[in-house]
Amino acid sequence: MRTISASQKLKLTAAGDIPVDWQCISLSQVAKITSGGTPSKENSAFWGGDIPWISAKDLKRLHVSDSIERLTTSGAKHCKLVPPGTILILVRGMTLLREVPIAIASVPLAFNQDTKALQLSSTADPVFVAYQLLKGQPRLLASVDRAGHGTGRLPTELLETFPLALPPLDEQRAIAEILNEWEIAISRTESLVSEKIHQRRGLMQLLLTGKQRFSGFGDRPWRKLAIGELVRSEDRYAPFNDDKLYRLASIRRRSGGLFAREALYGREIKTKVLKEIREGDFIISRMQVVHGALGVVPSDFDRFYVSDSYEVLVLRDPASLDMGFFNYLSQTPAFYRLALVSSHGVHIEKMTFGLDDFLNEKVLVPPTIEEQRHISALLKESDDEISLLEKRSDALKEQKSGLMNRLLSGKIRLKR
Repeated sequence: MRTISASQKLKLTAAGDIPVDWQCISLSQVAKITSGGTPSKENSAFWGGDIPWISAKDLKRLHVSDSIERLTTSGAKHCKLVPPGTILILVRGMTLLREVPIAIASVPLAFNQDTKALQLSSTADPVFVAYQLLKGQPRLLASVDRAGHGTGRLPTELLETFPLALPPLDEQRAIAEILNEWEIAISRTESLVSEKIHQRRGLMQLLLTGKQRFSGFGDRPWRKLAIGELVRSEDRYAPFNDDKLYRLASIRRRSGGLFAREALYGREIKTKVLKEIREGDFIISRMQVVHGALGVVPSDFDRFYVSDSYEVLVLRDPASLDMGFFNYLSQTPAFYRLALVSSHGVHIEKMTFGLDDFLNEKVLVPPTIEEQRHISALLKESDDEISLLEKRSDALKEQKSGLMNRLLSGKIRLKR
């Protein structure tokens, strides 16, 4: 049975304040550090087997058992193969400019030369040490050599001298066990998010093309209409006042939604041409529309302002088109393509969006607004479920982070 108690006397060490019965040692005292390698890519006999070969893109979870690329038995002979329980840490690459990925091998695997393997002695629990390294991310990042050409390098000698706060082995295992429970909960929640996003993508494909219809709405075929028959341009240019505070908004790529930029007084704004946007408007960034920067204005952005580089569209007939449906339609690859073919230029970052061309493009819509609303309501329900799961995942991560800091510093103690 595990109990939690407050820590007692502390001592100051290179790893910070830790309980007096804990040790502070360098990583090299409990870990053998080895380098990985890459078998010849030109030899097909080395690749396509069952042995995971780990590189930076595979170090996304604490426990790693799979990889994008796999080796054959003969391929594995040409690089280091390590057993389960080995800690893997990225020591070279662009990723090190923002984080130091750390993982634990769950199965026998190989790894590339950008990664170091830490094989621990019997006095250290791999999961506990991995969490200590994760807790020490700021120290590791501060040690990264950023002098390379757009990449970072974590020197082996700095890894060897990394200070570990090490309690007795049974306490290490107790701490590792409880933190793993949080890791499992986070992983399950993230898997649910991925599953729901996949389901939503399939649902959109069925519902927004008329491939799946609902009873009660008749069997009338969907109509193919020009976008300009559904919406029209409306520019609400703002009278400019140097003393007025303007709340400014922009829109993210890939239908990522609006975000507040800043609030500025008129005298602080260089280009003094602004458009007012209102709830239910559909806005398009002419400069970024080829990247999916378009979408509906939610209620919390009502009466914000955007620059003149945005197109503002409103419904022609609110009784014929549900803007929620149109917003979901705008998130599909087919709609992105309509925006792309309505833009002109030789380079994707310098294309000019042609509003008239866009309004002449055609889309399929259900014949009644009731069916449109039913579709958008079902998709919103899916969005709300995903949002709730994402918030749960964020909360679990925050709780785990706080618990990890207290447990790994001995501020609270776990004993069996």
